[in-house]
Amino acid sequence: SLALDTDNHNQEQSEQIGSISVQQQTQHYEQQLQQRLHMLQQEETELRKRIVVQIDCIRRDCHAQYIQQEESQYRERIIGTQVEYMNHIFSKFINGIERITLIEERLAEKERQNAKIRL
Repeated sequence: SLALDTDNHNQEQSEQIGSISVQQQTQHYEQQLQQRLHMLQQEETELRKRIVVQIDCIRRDCHAQYIQQEESQYRERIIGTQVEYMNHIFSKFINGIERITLIEERLAEKERQNAKIRL
């Protein structure tokens, strides 16, 4: 009976030791998981910061591109307007020359007629 009690006691002790060891392993594993979670949270925070910076850069680049496009279109409109104006001036100039030529021809004709009358 005493031997049986000793066996039972030894078995209980080894079970207790076993459960303590499992408990310690569980706590250690939980600690590792907590540390890993903390590291992942820090990585997430860093990634979020980087994403915000990249989004700001993209916004600036897009804004700069938009401004360049606007400036380019504005320049094209100005050049188009200048070309139209130059064409307008040129056509007026040509019309003026044509009128002067007509007037000169009429004057020459009148001078010829006057010369005939004098004769």
